Amino acid sequence: MNKDEYQIQLQAVFNLAALIRGLKLTELLEAMGKAETLGPILDPTLYNKIEANLHHQKRLVQAARAFQRVVEELVQETKKRKVEL
Repeated sequence: MNKDEYQIQLQAVFNLAALIRGLKLTELLEAMGKAETLGPILDPTLYNKIEANLHHQKRLVQAARAFQRVVEELVQETKKRKVEL
């Protein structure tokens, strides 16, 4: 990886970090949990159709939430040190 590629990749990660900070991922995971709990009761046929997709979506959101936690921790650390990411 050359210097330009390095900078492009790092900037892309910073862009993702900035984007993910504003997302309400905890609320989204809660809503997905409700869908998993109530879906089979309220509409079993529909739930059977979306179950696999919901599972994959939930895994992706869980990974995004883990990334979001790291971003939040780093933001707090940089505020304490009064430095910028």
